[in-house]
Amino acid sequence: MDTQVAHILNDATSAFYCRCAQSFSDTRQSPWRGWEPLLPPLKALCDSTAGRPLRVLDVGCGNGRFLRFLEQHLPSQALAYTGIDNCEGLRCFVEASESSSQDSVTSPLHPSGESEVLPATPSSSPAEAPAHHSAITLIPVDLMSALIDEQPLEEVIPSEPFDVVACFGFLHHGPGTILRSSLIQQLASRVALHGILTCSLWRFDRSPSLSAKAEQGTPERLHALGLSAADLEAGDWLLGWQQDPEAIRYCHCFSDAEVQQLSQAPCPPLTLTETYDADGASGNLNTYLLWQRSEATE
Repeated sequence: MDTQVAHILNDATSAFYCRCAQSFSDTRQSPWRGWEPLLPPLKALCDSTAGRPLRVLDVGCGNGRFLRFLEQHLPSQALAYTGIDNCEGLRCFVEASESSSQDSVTSPLHPSGESEVLPATPSSSPAEAPAHHSAITLIPVDLMSALIDEQPLEEVIPSEPFDVVACFGFLHHGPGTILRSSLIQQLASRVALHGILTCSLWRFDRSPSLSAKAEQGTPERLHALGLSAADLEAGDWLLGWQQDPEAIRYCHCFSDAEVQQLSQAPCPPLTLTETYDADGASGNLNTYLLWQRSEATE
């Protein structure tokens, strides 16, 4: 995809989340059912941490509901959680949620874009909140823009290894086949020995209503952005939000062939261990990929 086009699409998506953060977060409170099959490998990782925190990288963390899912289902496990999202309106929900459920808060983000974090302490009221410990770091970086400009991820996200690298509801915003594959490959390099990498791939063509909305609304939204259908790749659409004519988000709908291609994107020593469909009323609007690192990187 042309670099200028990719930036236009990414800027539109970023503007969408800034504009619609509150209403979008309101509809994104419950955990995805597709996360439930991840619990066995997650609990196995907890058993292997030998008392140290489970290191989690949540790419496109949004309002932090994956963090809440982990805290709910791994209540005795300490977490060292790093969330990446360039939307301040969504990141603030992570801080607000943690402040209300625990006796600790994360520190404000620095103007430099970096953040400090204060480790959480266990809640003194177990009946009100899980007895977990969470150290939370939020990084306000536009990851897609960095990838479009071929900026090394080492410059924008932590270089240390993580036990869990998750990328949910984010990859479909990556403009271009090459960029999406590059993101998976670079995230794979962040996975610690025996750790896991997992992502969701949106398959909204399996929903007749979503498909119809995408087909009907994309031409007008392309015009609003000064683009044409020729600027898009197969499977690319522009979606709206709640009848707001200025809310435009770029979304890619993954095909079976693309799922197969992305499943092979991480190089050894990561091994694809599971592929499954979940979510939505039909139970198949997301395809999940799960890899595990079984050997040390030379």
